[in-house]
Amino acid sequence: MPTDDAAVSFVIDYHMSVDDLREHDIAGRSAAWRSKPLWSLLICPVILLGLVAGPVFSTRAMSGCFLPAFTAPGQHPYVWVWRCDSIMTPNGLLWQNGWVFAAAGAALVLALIEPVRALARPPRWRYRKLMKRHGVPGLYRFEVAADGLTTARPDGAISYVPWPVFTAVRETRERFFLESRYDSVWVLPKRGLADQSSVQQLGEFLRSSVGREPPSA
Repeated sequence: MPTDDAAVSFVIDYHMSVDDLREHDIAGRSAAWRSKPLWSLLICPVILLGLVAGPVFSTRAMSGCFLPAFTAPGQHPYVWVWRCDSIMTPNGLLWQNGWVFAAAGAALVLALIEPVRALARPPRWRYRKLMKRHGVPGLYRFEVAADGLTTARPDGAISYVPWPVFTAVRETRERFFLESRYDSVWVLPKRGLADQSSVQQLGEFLRSSVGREPPSA
Protein backbone atom coordinates (compact mmCIF):
# COMPACT_ATOMS: atom_id res chain seq x y z
CA MET A 1 0.00 0.00 0.00
CA PRO A 2 1.33 3.50 -0.68
CA THR A 3 3.13 4.87 2.33
CA ASP A 4 2.97 8.55 1.41
CA ASP A 5 1.32 10.98 -1.00
CA ALA A 6 4.32 10.93 -3.31
CA ALA A 7 3.69 7.25 -4.06
CA VAL A 8 0.19 8.00 -5.36
CA SER A 9 0.11 8.65 -9.11
CA PHE A 10 -3.59 9.49 -9.53
CA VAL A 11 -6.43 10.37 -7.16
CA ILE A 12 -10.08 9.97 -8.16
CA ASP A 13 -12.65 11.63 -5.87
CA TYR A 14 -16.32 11.33 -6.72
CA HIS A 15 -19.83 11.04 -5.33
CA MET A 16 -21.61 7.84 -6.28
CA SER A 17 -24.30 8.33 -8.91
CA VAL A 18 -27.08 6.07 -10.15
CA ASP A 19 -25.15 5.48 -13.38
CA ASP A 20 -21.99 4.53 -11.43
CA LEU A 21 -23.91 1.93 -9.45
CA ARG A 22 -25.65 0.63 -12.57
CA GLU A 23 -22.45 0.31 -14.62
CA HIS A 24 -20.69 -1.40 -11.69
CA ASP A 25 -23.46 -4.00 -11.42
CA ILE A 26 -23.62 -4.63 -15.17
CA ALA A 27 -19.84 -4.94 -15.50
CA GLY A 28 -19.63 -7.28 -12.50
CA ARG A 29 -22.32 -9.65 -13.79
CA SER A 30 -20.81 -9.70 -17.27
CA ALA A 31 -17.31 -10.42 -15.94
CA ALA A 32 -18.58 -13.25 -13.73
CA TRP A 33 -20.39 -14.86 -16.68
CA ARG A 34 -17.41 -14.56 -19.04
CA SER A 35 -15.06 -16.07 -16.45
CA LYS A 36 -16.96 -19.37 -16.37
CA PRO A 37 -15.34 -22.40 -18.07
CA LEU A 38 -16.24 -22.91 -21.70
CA TRP A 39 -17.91 -26.27 -21.11
CA SER A 40 -20.45 -24.74 -18.71
CA LEU A 41 -21.36 -22.10 -21.30
CA LEU A 42 -21.75 -24.65 -24.11
CA ILE A 43 -23.53 -27.52 -22.35
CA CYS A 44 -27.06 -26.08 -22.66
CA PRO A 45 -26.69 -25.05 -26.34
CA VAL A 46 -25.28 -28.49 -27.19
CA ILE A 47 -28.15 -30.27 -25.44
CA LEU A 48 -30.58 -27.95 -27.18
CA LEU A 49 -29.05 -28.71 -30.58
CA GLY A 50 -29.34 -32.45 -29.96
CA LEU A 51 -32.95 -32.22 -28.77
CA VAL A 52 -33.96 -30.17 -31.78
CA ALA A 53 -31.95 -31.98 -34.45
CA GLY A 54 -33.16 -35.49 -33.54
CA PRO A 55 -36.95 -35.01 -33.78
CA VAL A 56 -36.68 -32.59 -36.70
CA PHE A 57 -34.67 -35.13 -38.70
CA SER A 58 -36.95 -38.04 -37.81
CA THR A 59 -40.14 -36.03 -38.41
CA ARG A 60 -38.92 -34.90 -41.80
CA ALA A 61 -37.93 -38.44 -42.78
CA MET A 62 -41.10 -40.12 -41.48
CA SER A 63 -43.30 -37.53 -43.15
CA GLY A 64 -42.53 -39.48 -46.33
CA CYS A 65 -44.86 -42.17 -45.00
CA PHE A 66 -47.80 -39.94 -45.87
CA LEU A 67 -46.77 -39.52 -49.48
CA PRO A 68 -47.92 -42.00 -52.17
CA ALA A 69 -45.55 -44.95 -52.21
CA PHE A 70 -45.24 -47.87 -54.62
CA THR A 71 -45.43 -50.96 -52.43
CA ALA A 72 -47.03 -54.34 -52.71
CA PRO A 73 -50.58 -54.66 -51.35
CA GLY A 74 -50.65 -55.40 -47.63
CA GLN A 75 -47.09 -54.18 -47.04
CA HIS A 76 -46.05 -51.00 -45.25
CA PRO A 77 -43.57 -48.78 -47.07
CA TYR A 78 -40.16 -47.95 -45.66
CA VAL A 79 -38.67 -44.48 -45.42
CA TRP A 80 -34.94 -44.70 -44.85
CA VAL A 81 -34.68 -46.98 -41.78
CA TRP A 82 -38.23 -46.35 -40.56
CA ARG A 83 -41.06 -48.75 -41.31
CA CYS A 84 -44.23 -46.79 -41.87
CA ASP A 85 -47.09 -47.66 -39.53
CA SER A 86 -50.53 -47.85 -41.08
CA ILE A 87 -52.13 -46.25 -38.02
CA MET A 88 -49.68 -43.34 -37.89
CA THR A 89 -51.15 -39.99 -38.91
CA PRO A 90 -49.46 -36.60 -39.40
CA ASN A 91 -50.91 -35.37 -36.10
CA GLY A 92 -49.84 -38.57 -34.41
CA LEU A 93 -46.31 -38.07 -35.63
CA LEU A 94 -46.24 -34.57 -34.15
CA TRP A 95 -47.63 -35.79 -30.82
CA GLN A 96 -45.08 -38.58 -30.76
CA ASN A 97 -42.24 -36.04 -30.83
CA GLY A 98 -44.10 -33.40 -28.84
CA TRP A 99 -42.37 -34.15 -25.54
CA VAL A 100 -38.98 -33.85 -27.23
CA PHE A 101 -39.90 -30.45 -28.63
CA ALA A 102 -41.09 -29.44 -25.15
CA ALA A 103 -37.76 -30.52 -23.69
CA ALA A 104 -35.98 -28.54 -26.39
CA GLY A 105 -38.01 -25.47 -25.45
CA ALA A 106 -37.05 -25.89 -21.78
CA ALA A 107 -33.39 -26.26 -22.75
CA LEU A 108 -33.66 -23.10 -24.83
CA VAL A 109 -35.00 -21.18 -21.84
CA LEU A 110 -32.21 -22.49 -19.62
CA ALA A 111 -29.61 -21.64 -22.25
CA LEU A 112 -30.84 -18.06 -22.52
CA ILE A 113 -31.50 -17.23 -18.87
CA GLU A 114 -27.86 -16.93 -17.80
CA PRO A 115 -26.53 -14.79 -20.68
CA VAL A 116 -29.62 -12.57 -20.53
CA ARG A 117 -29.07 -12.01 -16.81
CA ALA A 118 -25.38 -11.35 -17.37
CA LEU A 119 -25.79 -8.93 -20.28
CA ALA A 120 -29.10 -7.24 -19.44
CA ARG A 121 -29.09 -3.53 -18.63
CA PRO A 122 -31.75 -2.98 -15.94
CA PRO A 123 -33.53 0.40 -15.82
CA ARG A 124 -32.11 3.26 -13.77
CA TRP A 125 -35.12 3.45 -11.47
CA ARG A 126 -34.12 0.10 -9.99
CA TYR A 127 -30.77 1.52 -8.92
CA ARG A 128 -32.33 4.71 -7.61
CA LYS A 129 -34.29 2.55 -5.17
CA LEU A 130 -31.13 0.66 -4.21
CA MET A 131 -29.29 3.89 -3.52
CA LYS A 132 -32.12 5.19 -1.37
CA ARG A 133 -32.22 1.98 0.67
CA HIS A 134 -28.56 0.98 0.85
CA GLY A 135 -26.48 3.81 -0.60
CA VAL A 136 -23.71 5.42 1.43
CA PRO A 137 -23.69 9.17 0.72
CA GLY A 138 -20.41 11.01 0.72
CA LEU A 139 -17.09 11.12 -1.07
CA TYR A 140 -15.54 8.00 -2.56
CA ARG A 141 -11.82 7.90 -3.36
CA PHE A 142 -9.51 5.80 -5.50
CA GLU A 143 -5.75 6.15 -5.11
CA VAL A 144 -3.87 4.70 -8.06
CA ALA A 145 -0.26 3.97 -7.16
CA ALA A 146 2.70 2.01 -8.48
CA ASP A 147 1.93 -1.02 -6.32
CA GLY A 148 -1.85 -1.16 -6.50
CA LEU A 149 -5.23 0.44 -6.03
CA THR A 150 -6.55 1.78 -2.72
CA THR A 151 -10.24 2.55 -2.27
CA ALA A 152 -11.85 4.55 0.53
CA ARG A 153 -15.60 4.69 1.18
CA PRO A 154 -17.51 7.43 2.98
CA ASP A 155 -18.22 5.05 5.88
CA GLY A 156 -14.49 4.74 6.55
CA ALA A 157 -13.93 1.33 4.94
CA ILE A 158 -10.56 1.13 3.15
CA SER A 159 -9.35 -1.65 0.86
CA TYR A 160 -6.19 -2.25 -1.10
CA VAL A 161 -5.71 -4.45 -4.18
CA PRO A 162 -2.26 -5.04 -5.76
CA TRP A 163 -1.92 -4.98 -9.52
CA PRO A 164 -1.34 -8.75 -9.98
CA VAL A 165 -4.96 -9.31 -8.90
CA PHE A 166 -6.27 -7.39 -11.91
CA THR A 167 -6.51 -9.10 -15.28
CA ALA A 168 -7.89 -6.51 -17.70
CA VAL A 169 -8.85 -2.88 -18.10
CA ARG A 170 -11.66 -1.53 -20.27
CA GLU A 171 -12.43 2.06 -21.07
CA THR A 172 -15.61 3.88 -22.05
CA ARG A 173 -16.25 7.54 -22.60
CA GLU A 174 -16.99 8.12 -18.91
CA ARG A 175 -15.30 5.31 -16.95
CA PHE A 176 -12.47 2.83 -16.58
CA PHE A 177 -13.29 -0.77 -15.61
CA LEU A 178 -10.71 -2.95 -13.85
CA GLU A 179 -11.49 -6.67 -13.89
CA SER A 180 -9.98 -8.96 -11.27
CA ARG A 181 -9.20 -12.67 -10.99
CA TYR A 182 -12.12 -13.07 -8.58
CA ASP A 183 -14.96 -12.11 -10.94
CA SER A 184 -15.25 -8.60 -9.50
CA VAL A 185 -14.90 -5.24 -11.18
CA TRP A 186 -13.69 -1.83 -10.00
CA VAL A 187 -15.26 1.16 -11.75
CA LEU A 188 -13.25 4.38 -11.89
CA PRO A 189 -15.30 7.42 -13.05
CA LYS A 190 -13.19 9.77 -15.13
CA ARG A 191 -15.01 12.80 -13.77
CA GLY A 192 -13.33 12.16 -10.41
CA LEU A 193 -9.96 13.30 -11.72
CA ALA A 194 -9.18 16.87 -10.65
CA ASP A 195 -7.23 17.39 -13.88
CA GLN A 196 -9.29 16.11 -16.78
CA SER A 197 -6.32 16.45 -19.11
CA SER A 198 -4.71 13.50 -17.29
CA VAL A 199 -7.41 11.00 -18.35
CA GLN A 200 -5.23 9.66 -21.16
CA GLN A 201 -2.23 9.30 -18.84
CA LEU A 202 -4.41 7.43 -16.32
CA GLY A 203 -5.56 5.02 -19.04
CA GLU A 204 -1.99 4.33 -20.13
CA PHE A 205 -0.93 3.83 -16.51
CA LEU A 206 -3.76 1.36 -15.83
CA ARG A 207 -3.06 -0.66 -18.97
CA SER A 208 0.63 -0.90 -18.14
CA SER A 209 -0.04 -1.78 -14.48
CA VAL A 210 -2.67 -4.54 -14.81
CA GLY A 211 -1.11 -7.89 -13.88
CA ARG A 212 2.23 -6.29 -13.02
CA GLU A 213 4.16 -7.55 -10.01
CA PRO A 214 4.71 -4.88 -7.31
CA PRO A 215 8.07 -3.13 -7.31
CA SER A 216 10.61 -4.55 -4.91
CA ALA A 217 11.33 -2.58 -1.76
